[in-house]
Amino acid sequence: MYKMKHLSLLLLLSCLLFPSCKTSVKTNKLSDYNKKIENNISIYIAVMADGKSKTKFAENLKEKLISKFAEKNIKADVTILETEKNKSSHDFKPEDIKTNNPNGLTLLITENAKFEYTRSTFYGLTMRLTDHNLKKDVWVSEQLQIAISGIGSAPNALSNIIFNSLERDNLLDK
Repeated sequence: MYKMKHLSLLLLLSCLLFPSCKTSVKTNKLSDYNKKIENNISIYIAVMADGKSKTKFAENLKEKLISKFAEKNIKADVTILETEKNKSSHDFKPEDIKTNNPNGLTLLITENAKFEYTRSTFYGLTMRLTDHNLKKDVWVSEQLQIAISGIGSAPNALSNIIFNSLERDNLLDK
């Protein structure tokens, strides 16, 4: 819970100090990993449930990701995992994150923090790409911080950020 309060305060301060609310994405990719996401991927979106608005957000993000991957001829199988808002961590276990895809790739997007201030929504997310054929994480975001004006634009903005990060790290063809 202490970590959650710290993260929320950090997000608020960073967006108050930088009103344009730019996104910060730092990623670590295995240096010798050259495989790209092709044909298919399993994606898990782990969110803290707080009612209909969260469900709508997660469903919209799911649809945006499916659409963006389809533009690259990649079939995305997306699952939404929810936990109670007042819990400090998600309830799912590592064995819940699996894939039947031959390429063995799963992308886990985990919401660590979310709060609203005036007309903006602030998110703290982590992302993890796992190659189950190698049995290890091949790409991890340290912390994605984003502030978005208007809840309706959040799924589109987040899907663009995710894609830009994957393309920048040569995990997706541009």
